[in-house]
Amino acid sequence: AGEHANFEANNQLLLHQLKDHENRDARFRTVIHLIKNGEAHRFEGICKGRIAKAASGTKGFGYDPLFIPEGSNRCFADMSPEEKNEFSHRRKALDAMLQFLREAHEMKK
Repeated sequence: AGEHANFEANNQLLLHQLKDHENRDARFRTVIHLIKNGEAHRFEGICKGRIAKAASGTKGFGYDPLFIPEGSNRCFADMSPEEKNEFSHRRKALDAMLQFLREAHEMKK
């Protein structure tokens, strides 16, 4: 929505741009890169969902008032942090990295 836009302006612009679109599929994606012993490792977390037709909720930030994750009928901004974390793309990427580190640690034993 421009250089000095805020979350609200960005959300309103997105709603305007999608007003005539039936396909409102969307996703959040997090990618974490870890360099361990000179080797690069990539971990990804994806949260699929859709863009609502109107903003809802007051929690969170960014596109949270518009994003409804698969498996829910509520926007992220309507969820508690604990509920949102169940769907979180960030959590999925971090969980993948932690699993890798646990396995790497176990192999060293």
